[in-house]
Formats: sequence, C-alpha cells, structure tokens
Amino acid sequence: MFSAATITPGDAGRVSGTVTQVKGFTGTHTLKVDTKGRVSVPAAFRRILAEADSTYTDGGSAKFFLAYGAHLKDRLEIYTVEEFARRIEQINGMAAGRNKTFMQEVLLSSSDEMEVDKDGRTILPKAHREKLGLDSGELLFKGMGDHIVVWAKDTYEATRGAKVAQMAAELGDDFDIMQLVGG
Repeated sequence: MFSAATITPGDAGRVSGTVTQVKGFTGTHTLKVDTKGRVSVPAAFRRILAEADSTYTDGGSAKFFLAYGAHLKDRLEIYTVEEFARRIEQINGMAAGRNKTFMQEVLLSSSDEMEVDKDGRTILPKAHREKLGLDSGELLFKGMGDHIVVWAKDTYEATRGAKVAQMAAELGDDFDIMQLVGG
C-alpha cells in the first residue's frame, strides 16, 4: 500500500534523490454529516480507498472497512480493503487463546464493509453516529498513515486534541518530533 523513497539531504537544505508518491492517509478534514448519516469522504482519502480495492472500477464505488469496536470508545476507524485483509491475516495467524478471541471480537466482528458511492459519499449508520454522540453535525476525518480515525469534532477537541496540545507543550518548542521515531 505504501510507497516511499530514499531521500537524502542535499546542499543548503535541499532534498536530492528519487521521490515516489507516498500513499497514506494524511491531514485532517472537517465534514458535515446530515441526519440521514450522509457524509462526504475527502477526495484524497477516496483515491487511496479506491486504489486499495481490487474490485474498484472507474466511476464505481470504493469499498472500505469501518471498525467500531469497544476498544475505540468515542471514535471510529476506517481501513482500506487491503489493510483490513492484512489485519485479518495477522489475527488468523495468532495462537488460539484469549488475545486472539479479543482481537476477533473488537476488530473482526465489530467492523462493517462499507462503500464510498460515485458521488464521494458514504452513509454512516445511526448506531455509529450514536457511538460518536451525534445525530448530525461535524466530523473530523484524521489521516493516520495506514488508516483514518473519525471523531465527532467537539469530542476530539475536548479530549484527544487537548492531550496532543499538552504533550506538545511538555516536549517544548525546540524538540524535534522525529526523535520519537528514532530519526
């Protein structure tokens, strides 16, 4: 799913090397969901969903998986067909036992296959909107690389957004965040 390039710093802070398109979910998009559950999926996200759906044809619907398990509490997660299949393989490869059963319950049996229609919209079922604490209103679609996290905007700002801001403040203005990934 993801393509990356070797990029080496060049003179005067320029980048040299071959750069290929990086395919992953990035950015934060605020979108409205109506009382029928209709919501547009960001165009950049639709392209990635379509590319990872082997059954997709131009002008057709792109499939994806929406996870809503109890472990997600007040948010939902969207996975491409390709990424979800990879996760199924990982779970199926686990040894039988408590952990495997837990993963089957919170991810596999708590996910729905859905689609983005030709107009770029999907229908968020009422039960999923209720999990987010809204019937209609604003949603945040947050790109997280290999998946998308969907929050009610107000909930994100009051909970996770505040935690991210706090951590950034604790790290300080001069902290290089790439140190967190060993870079």
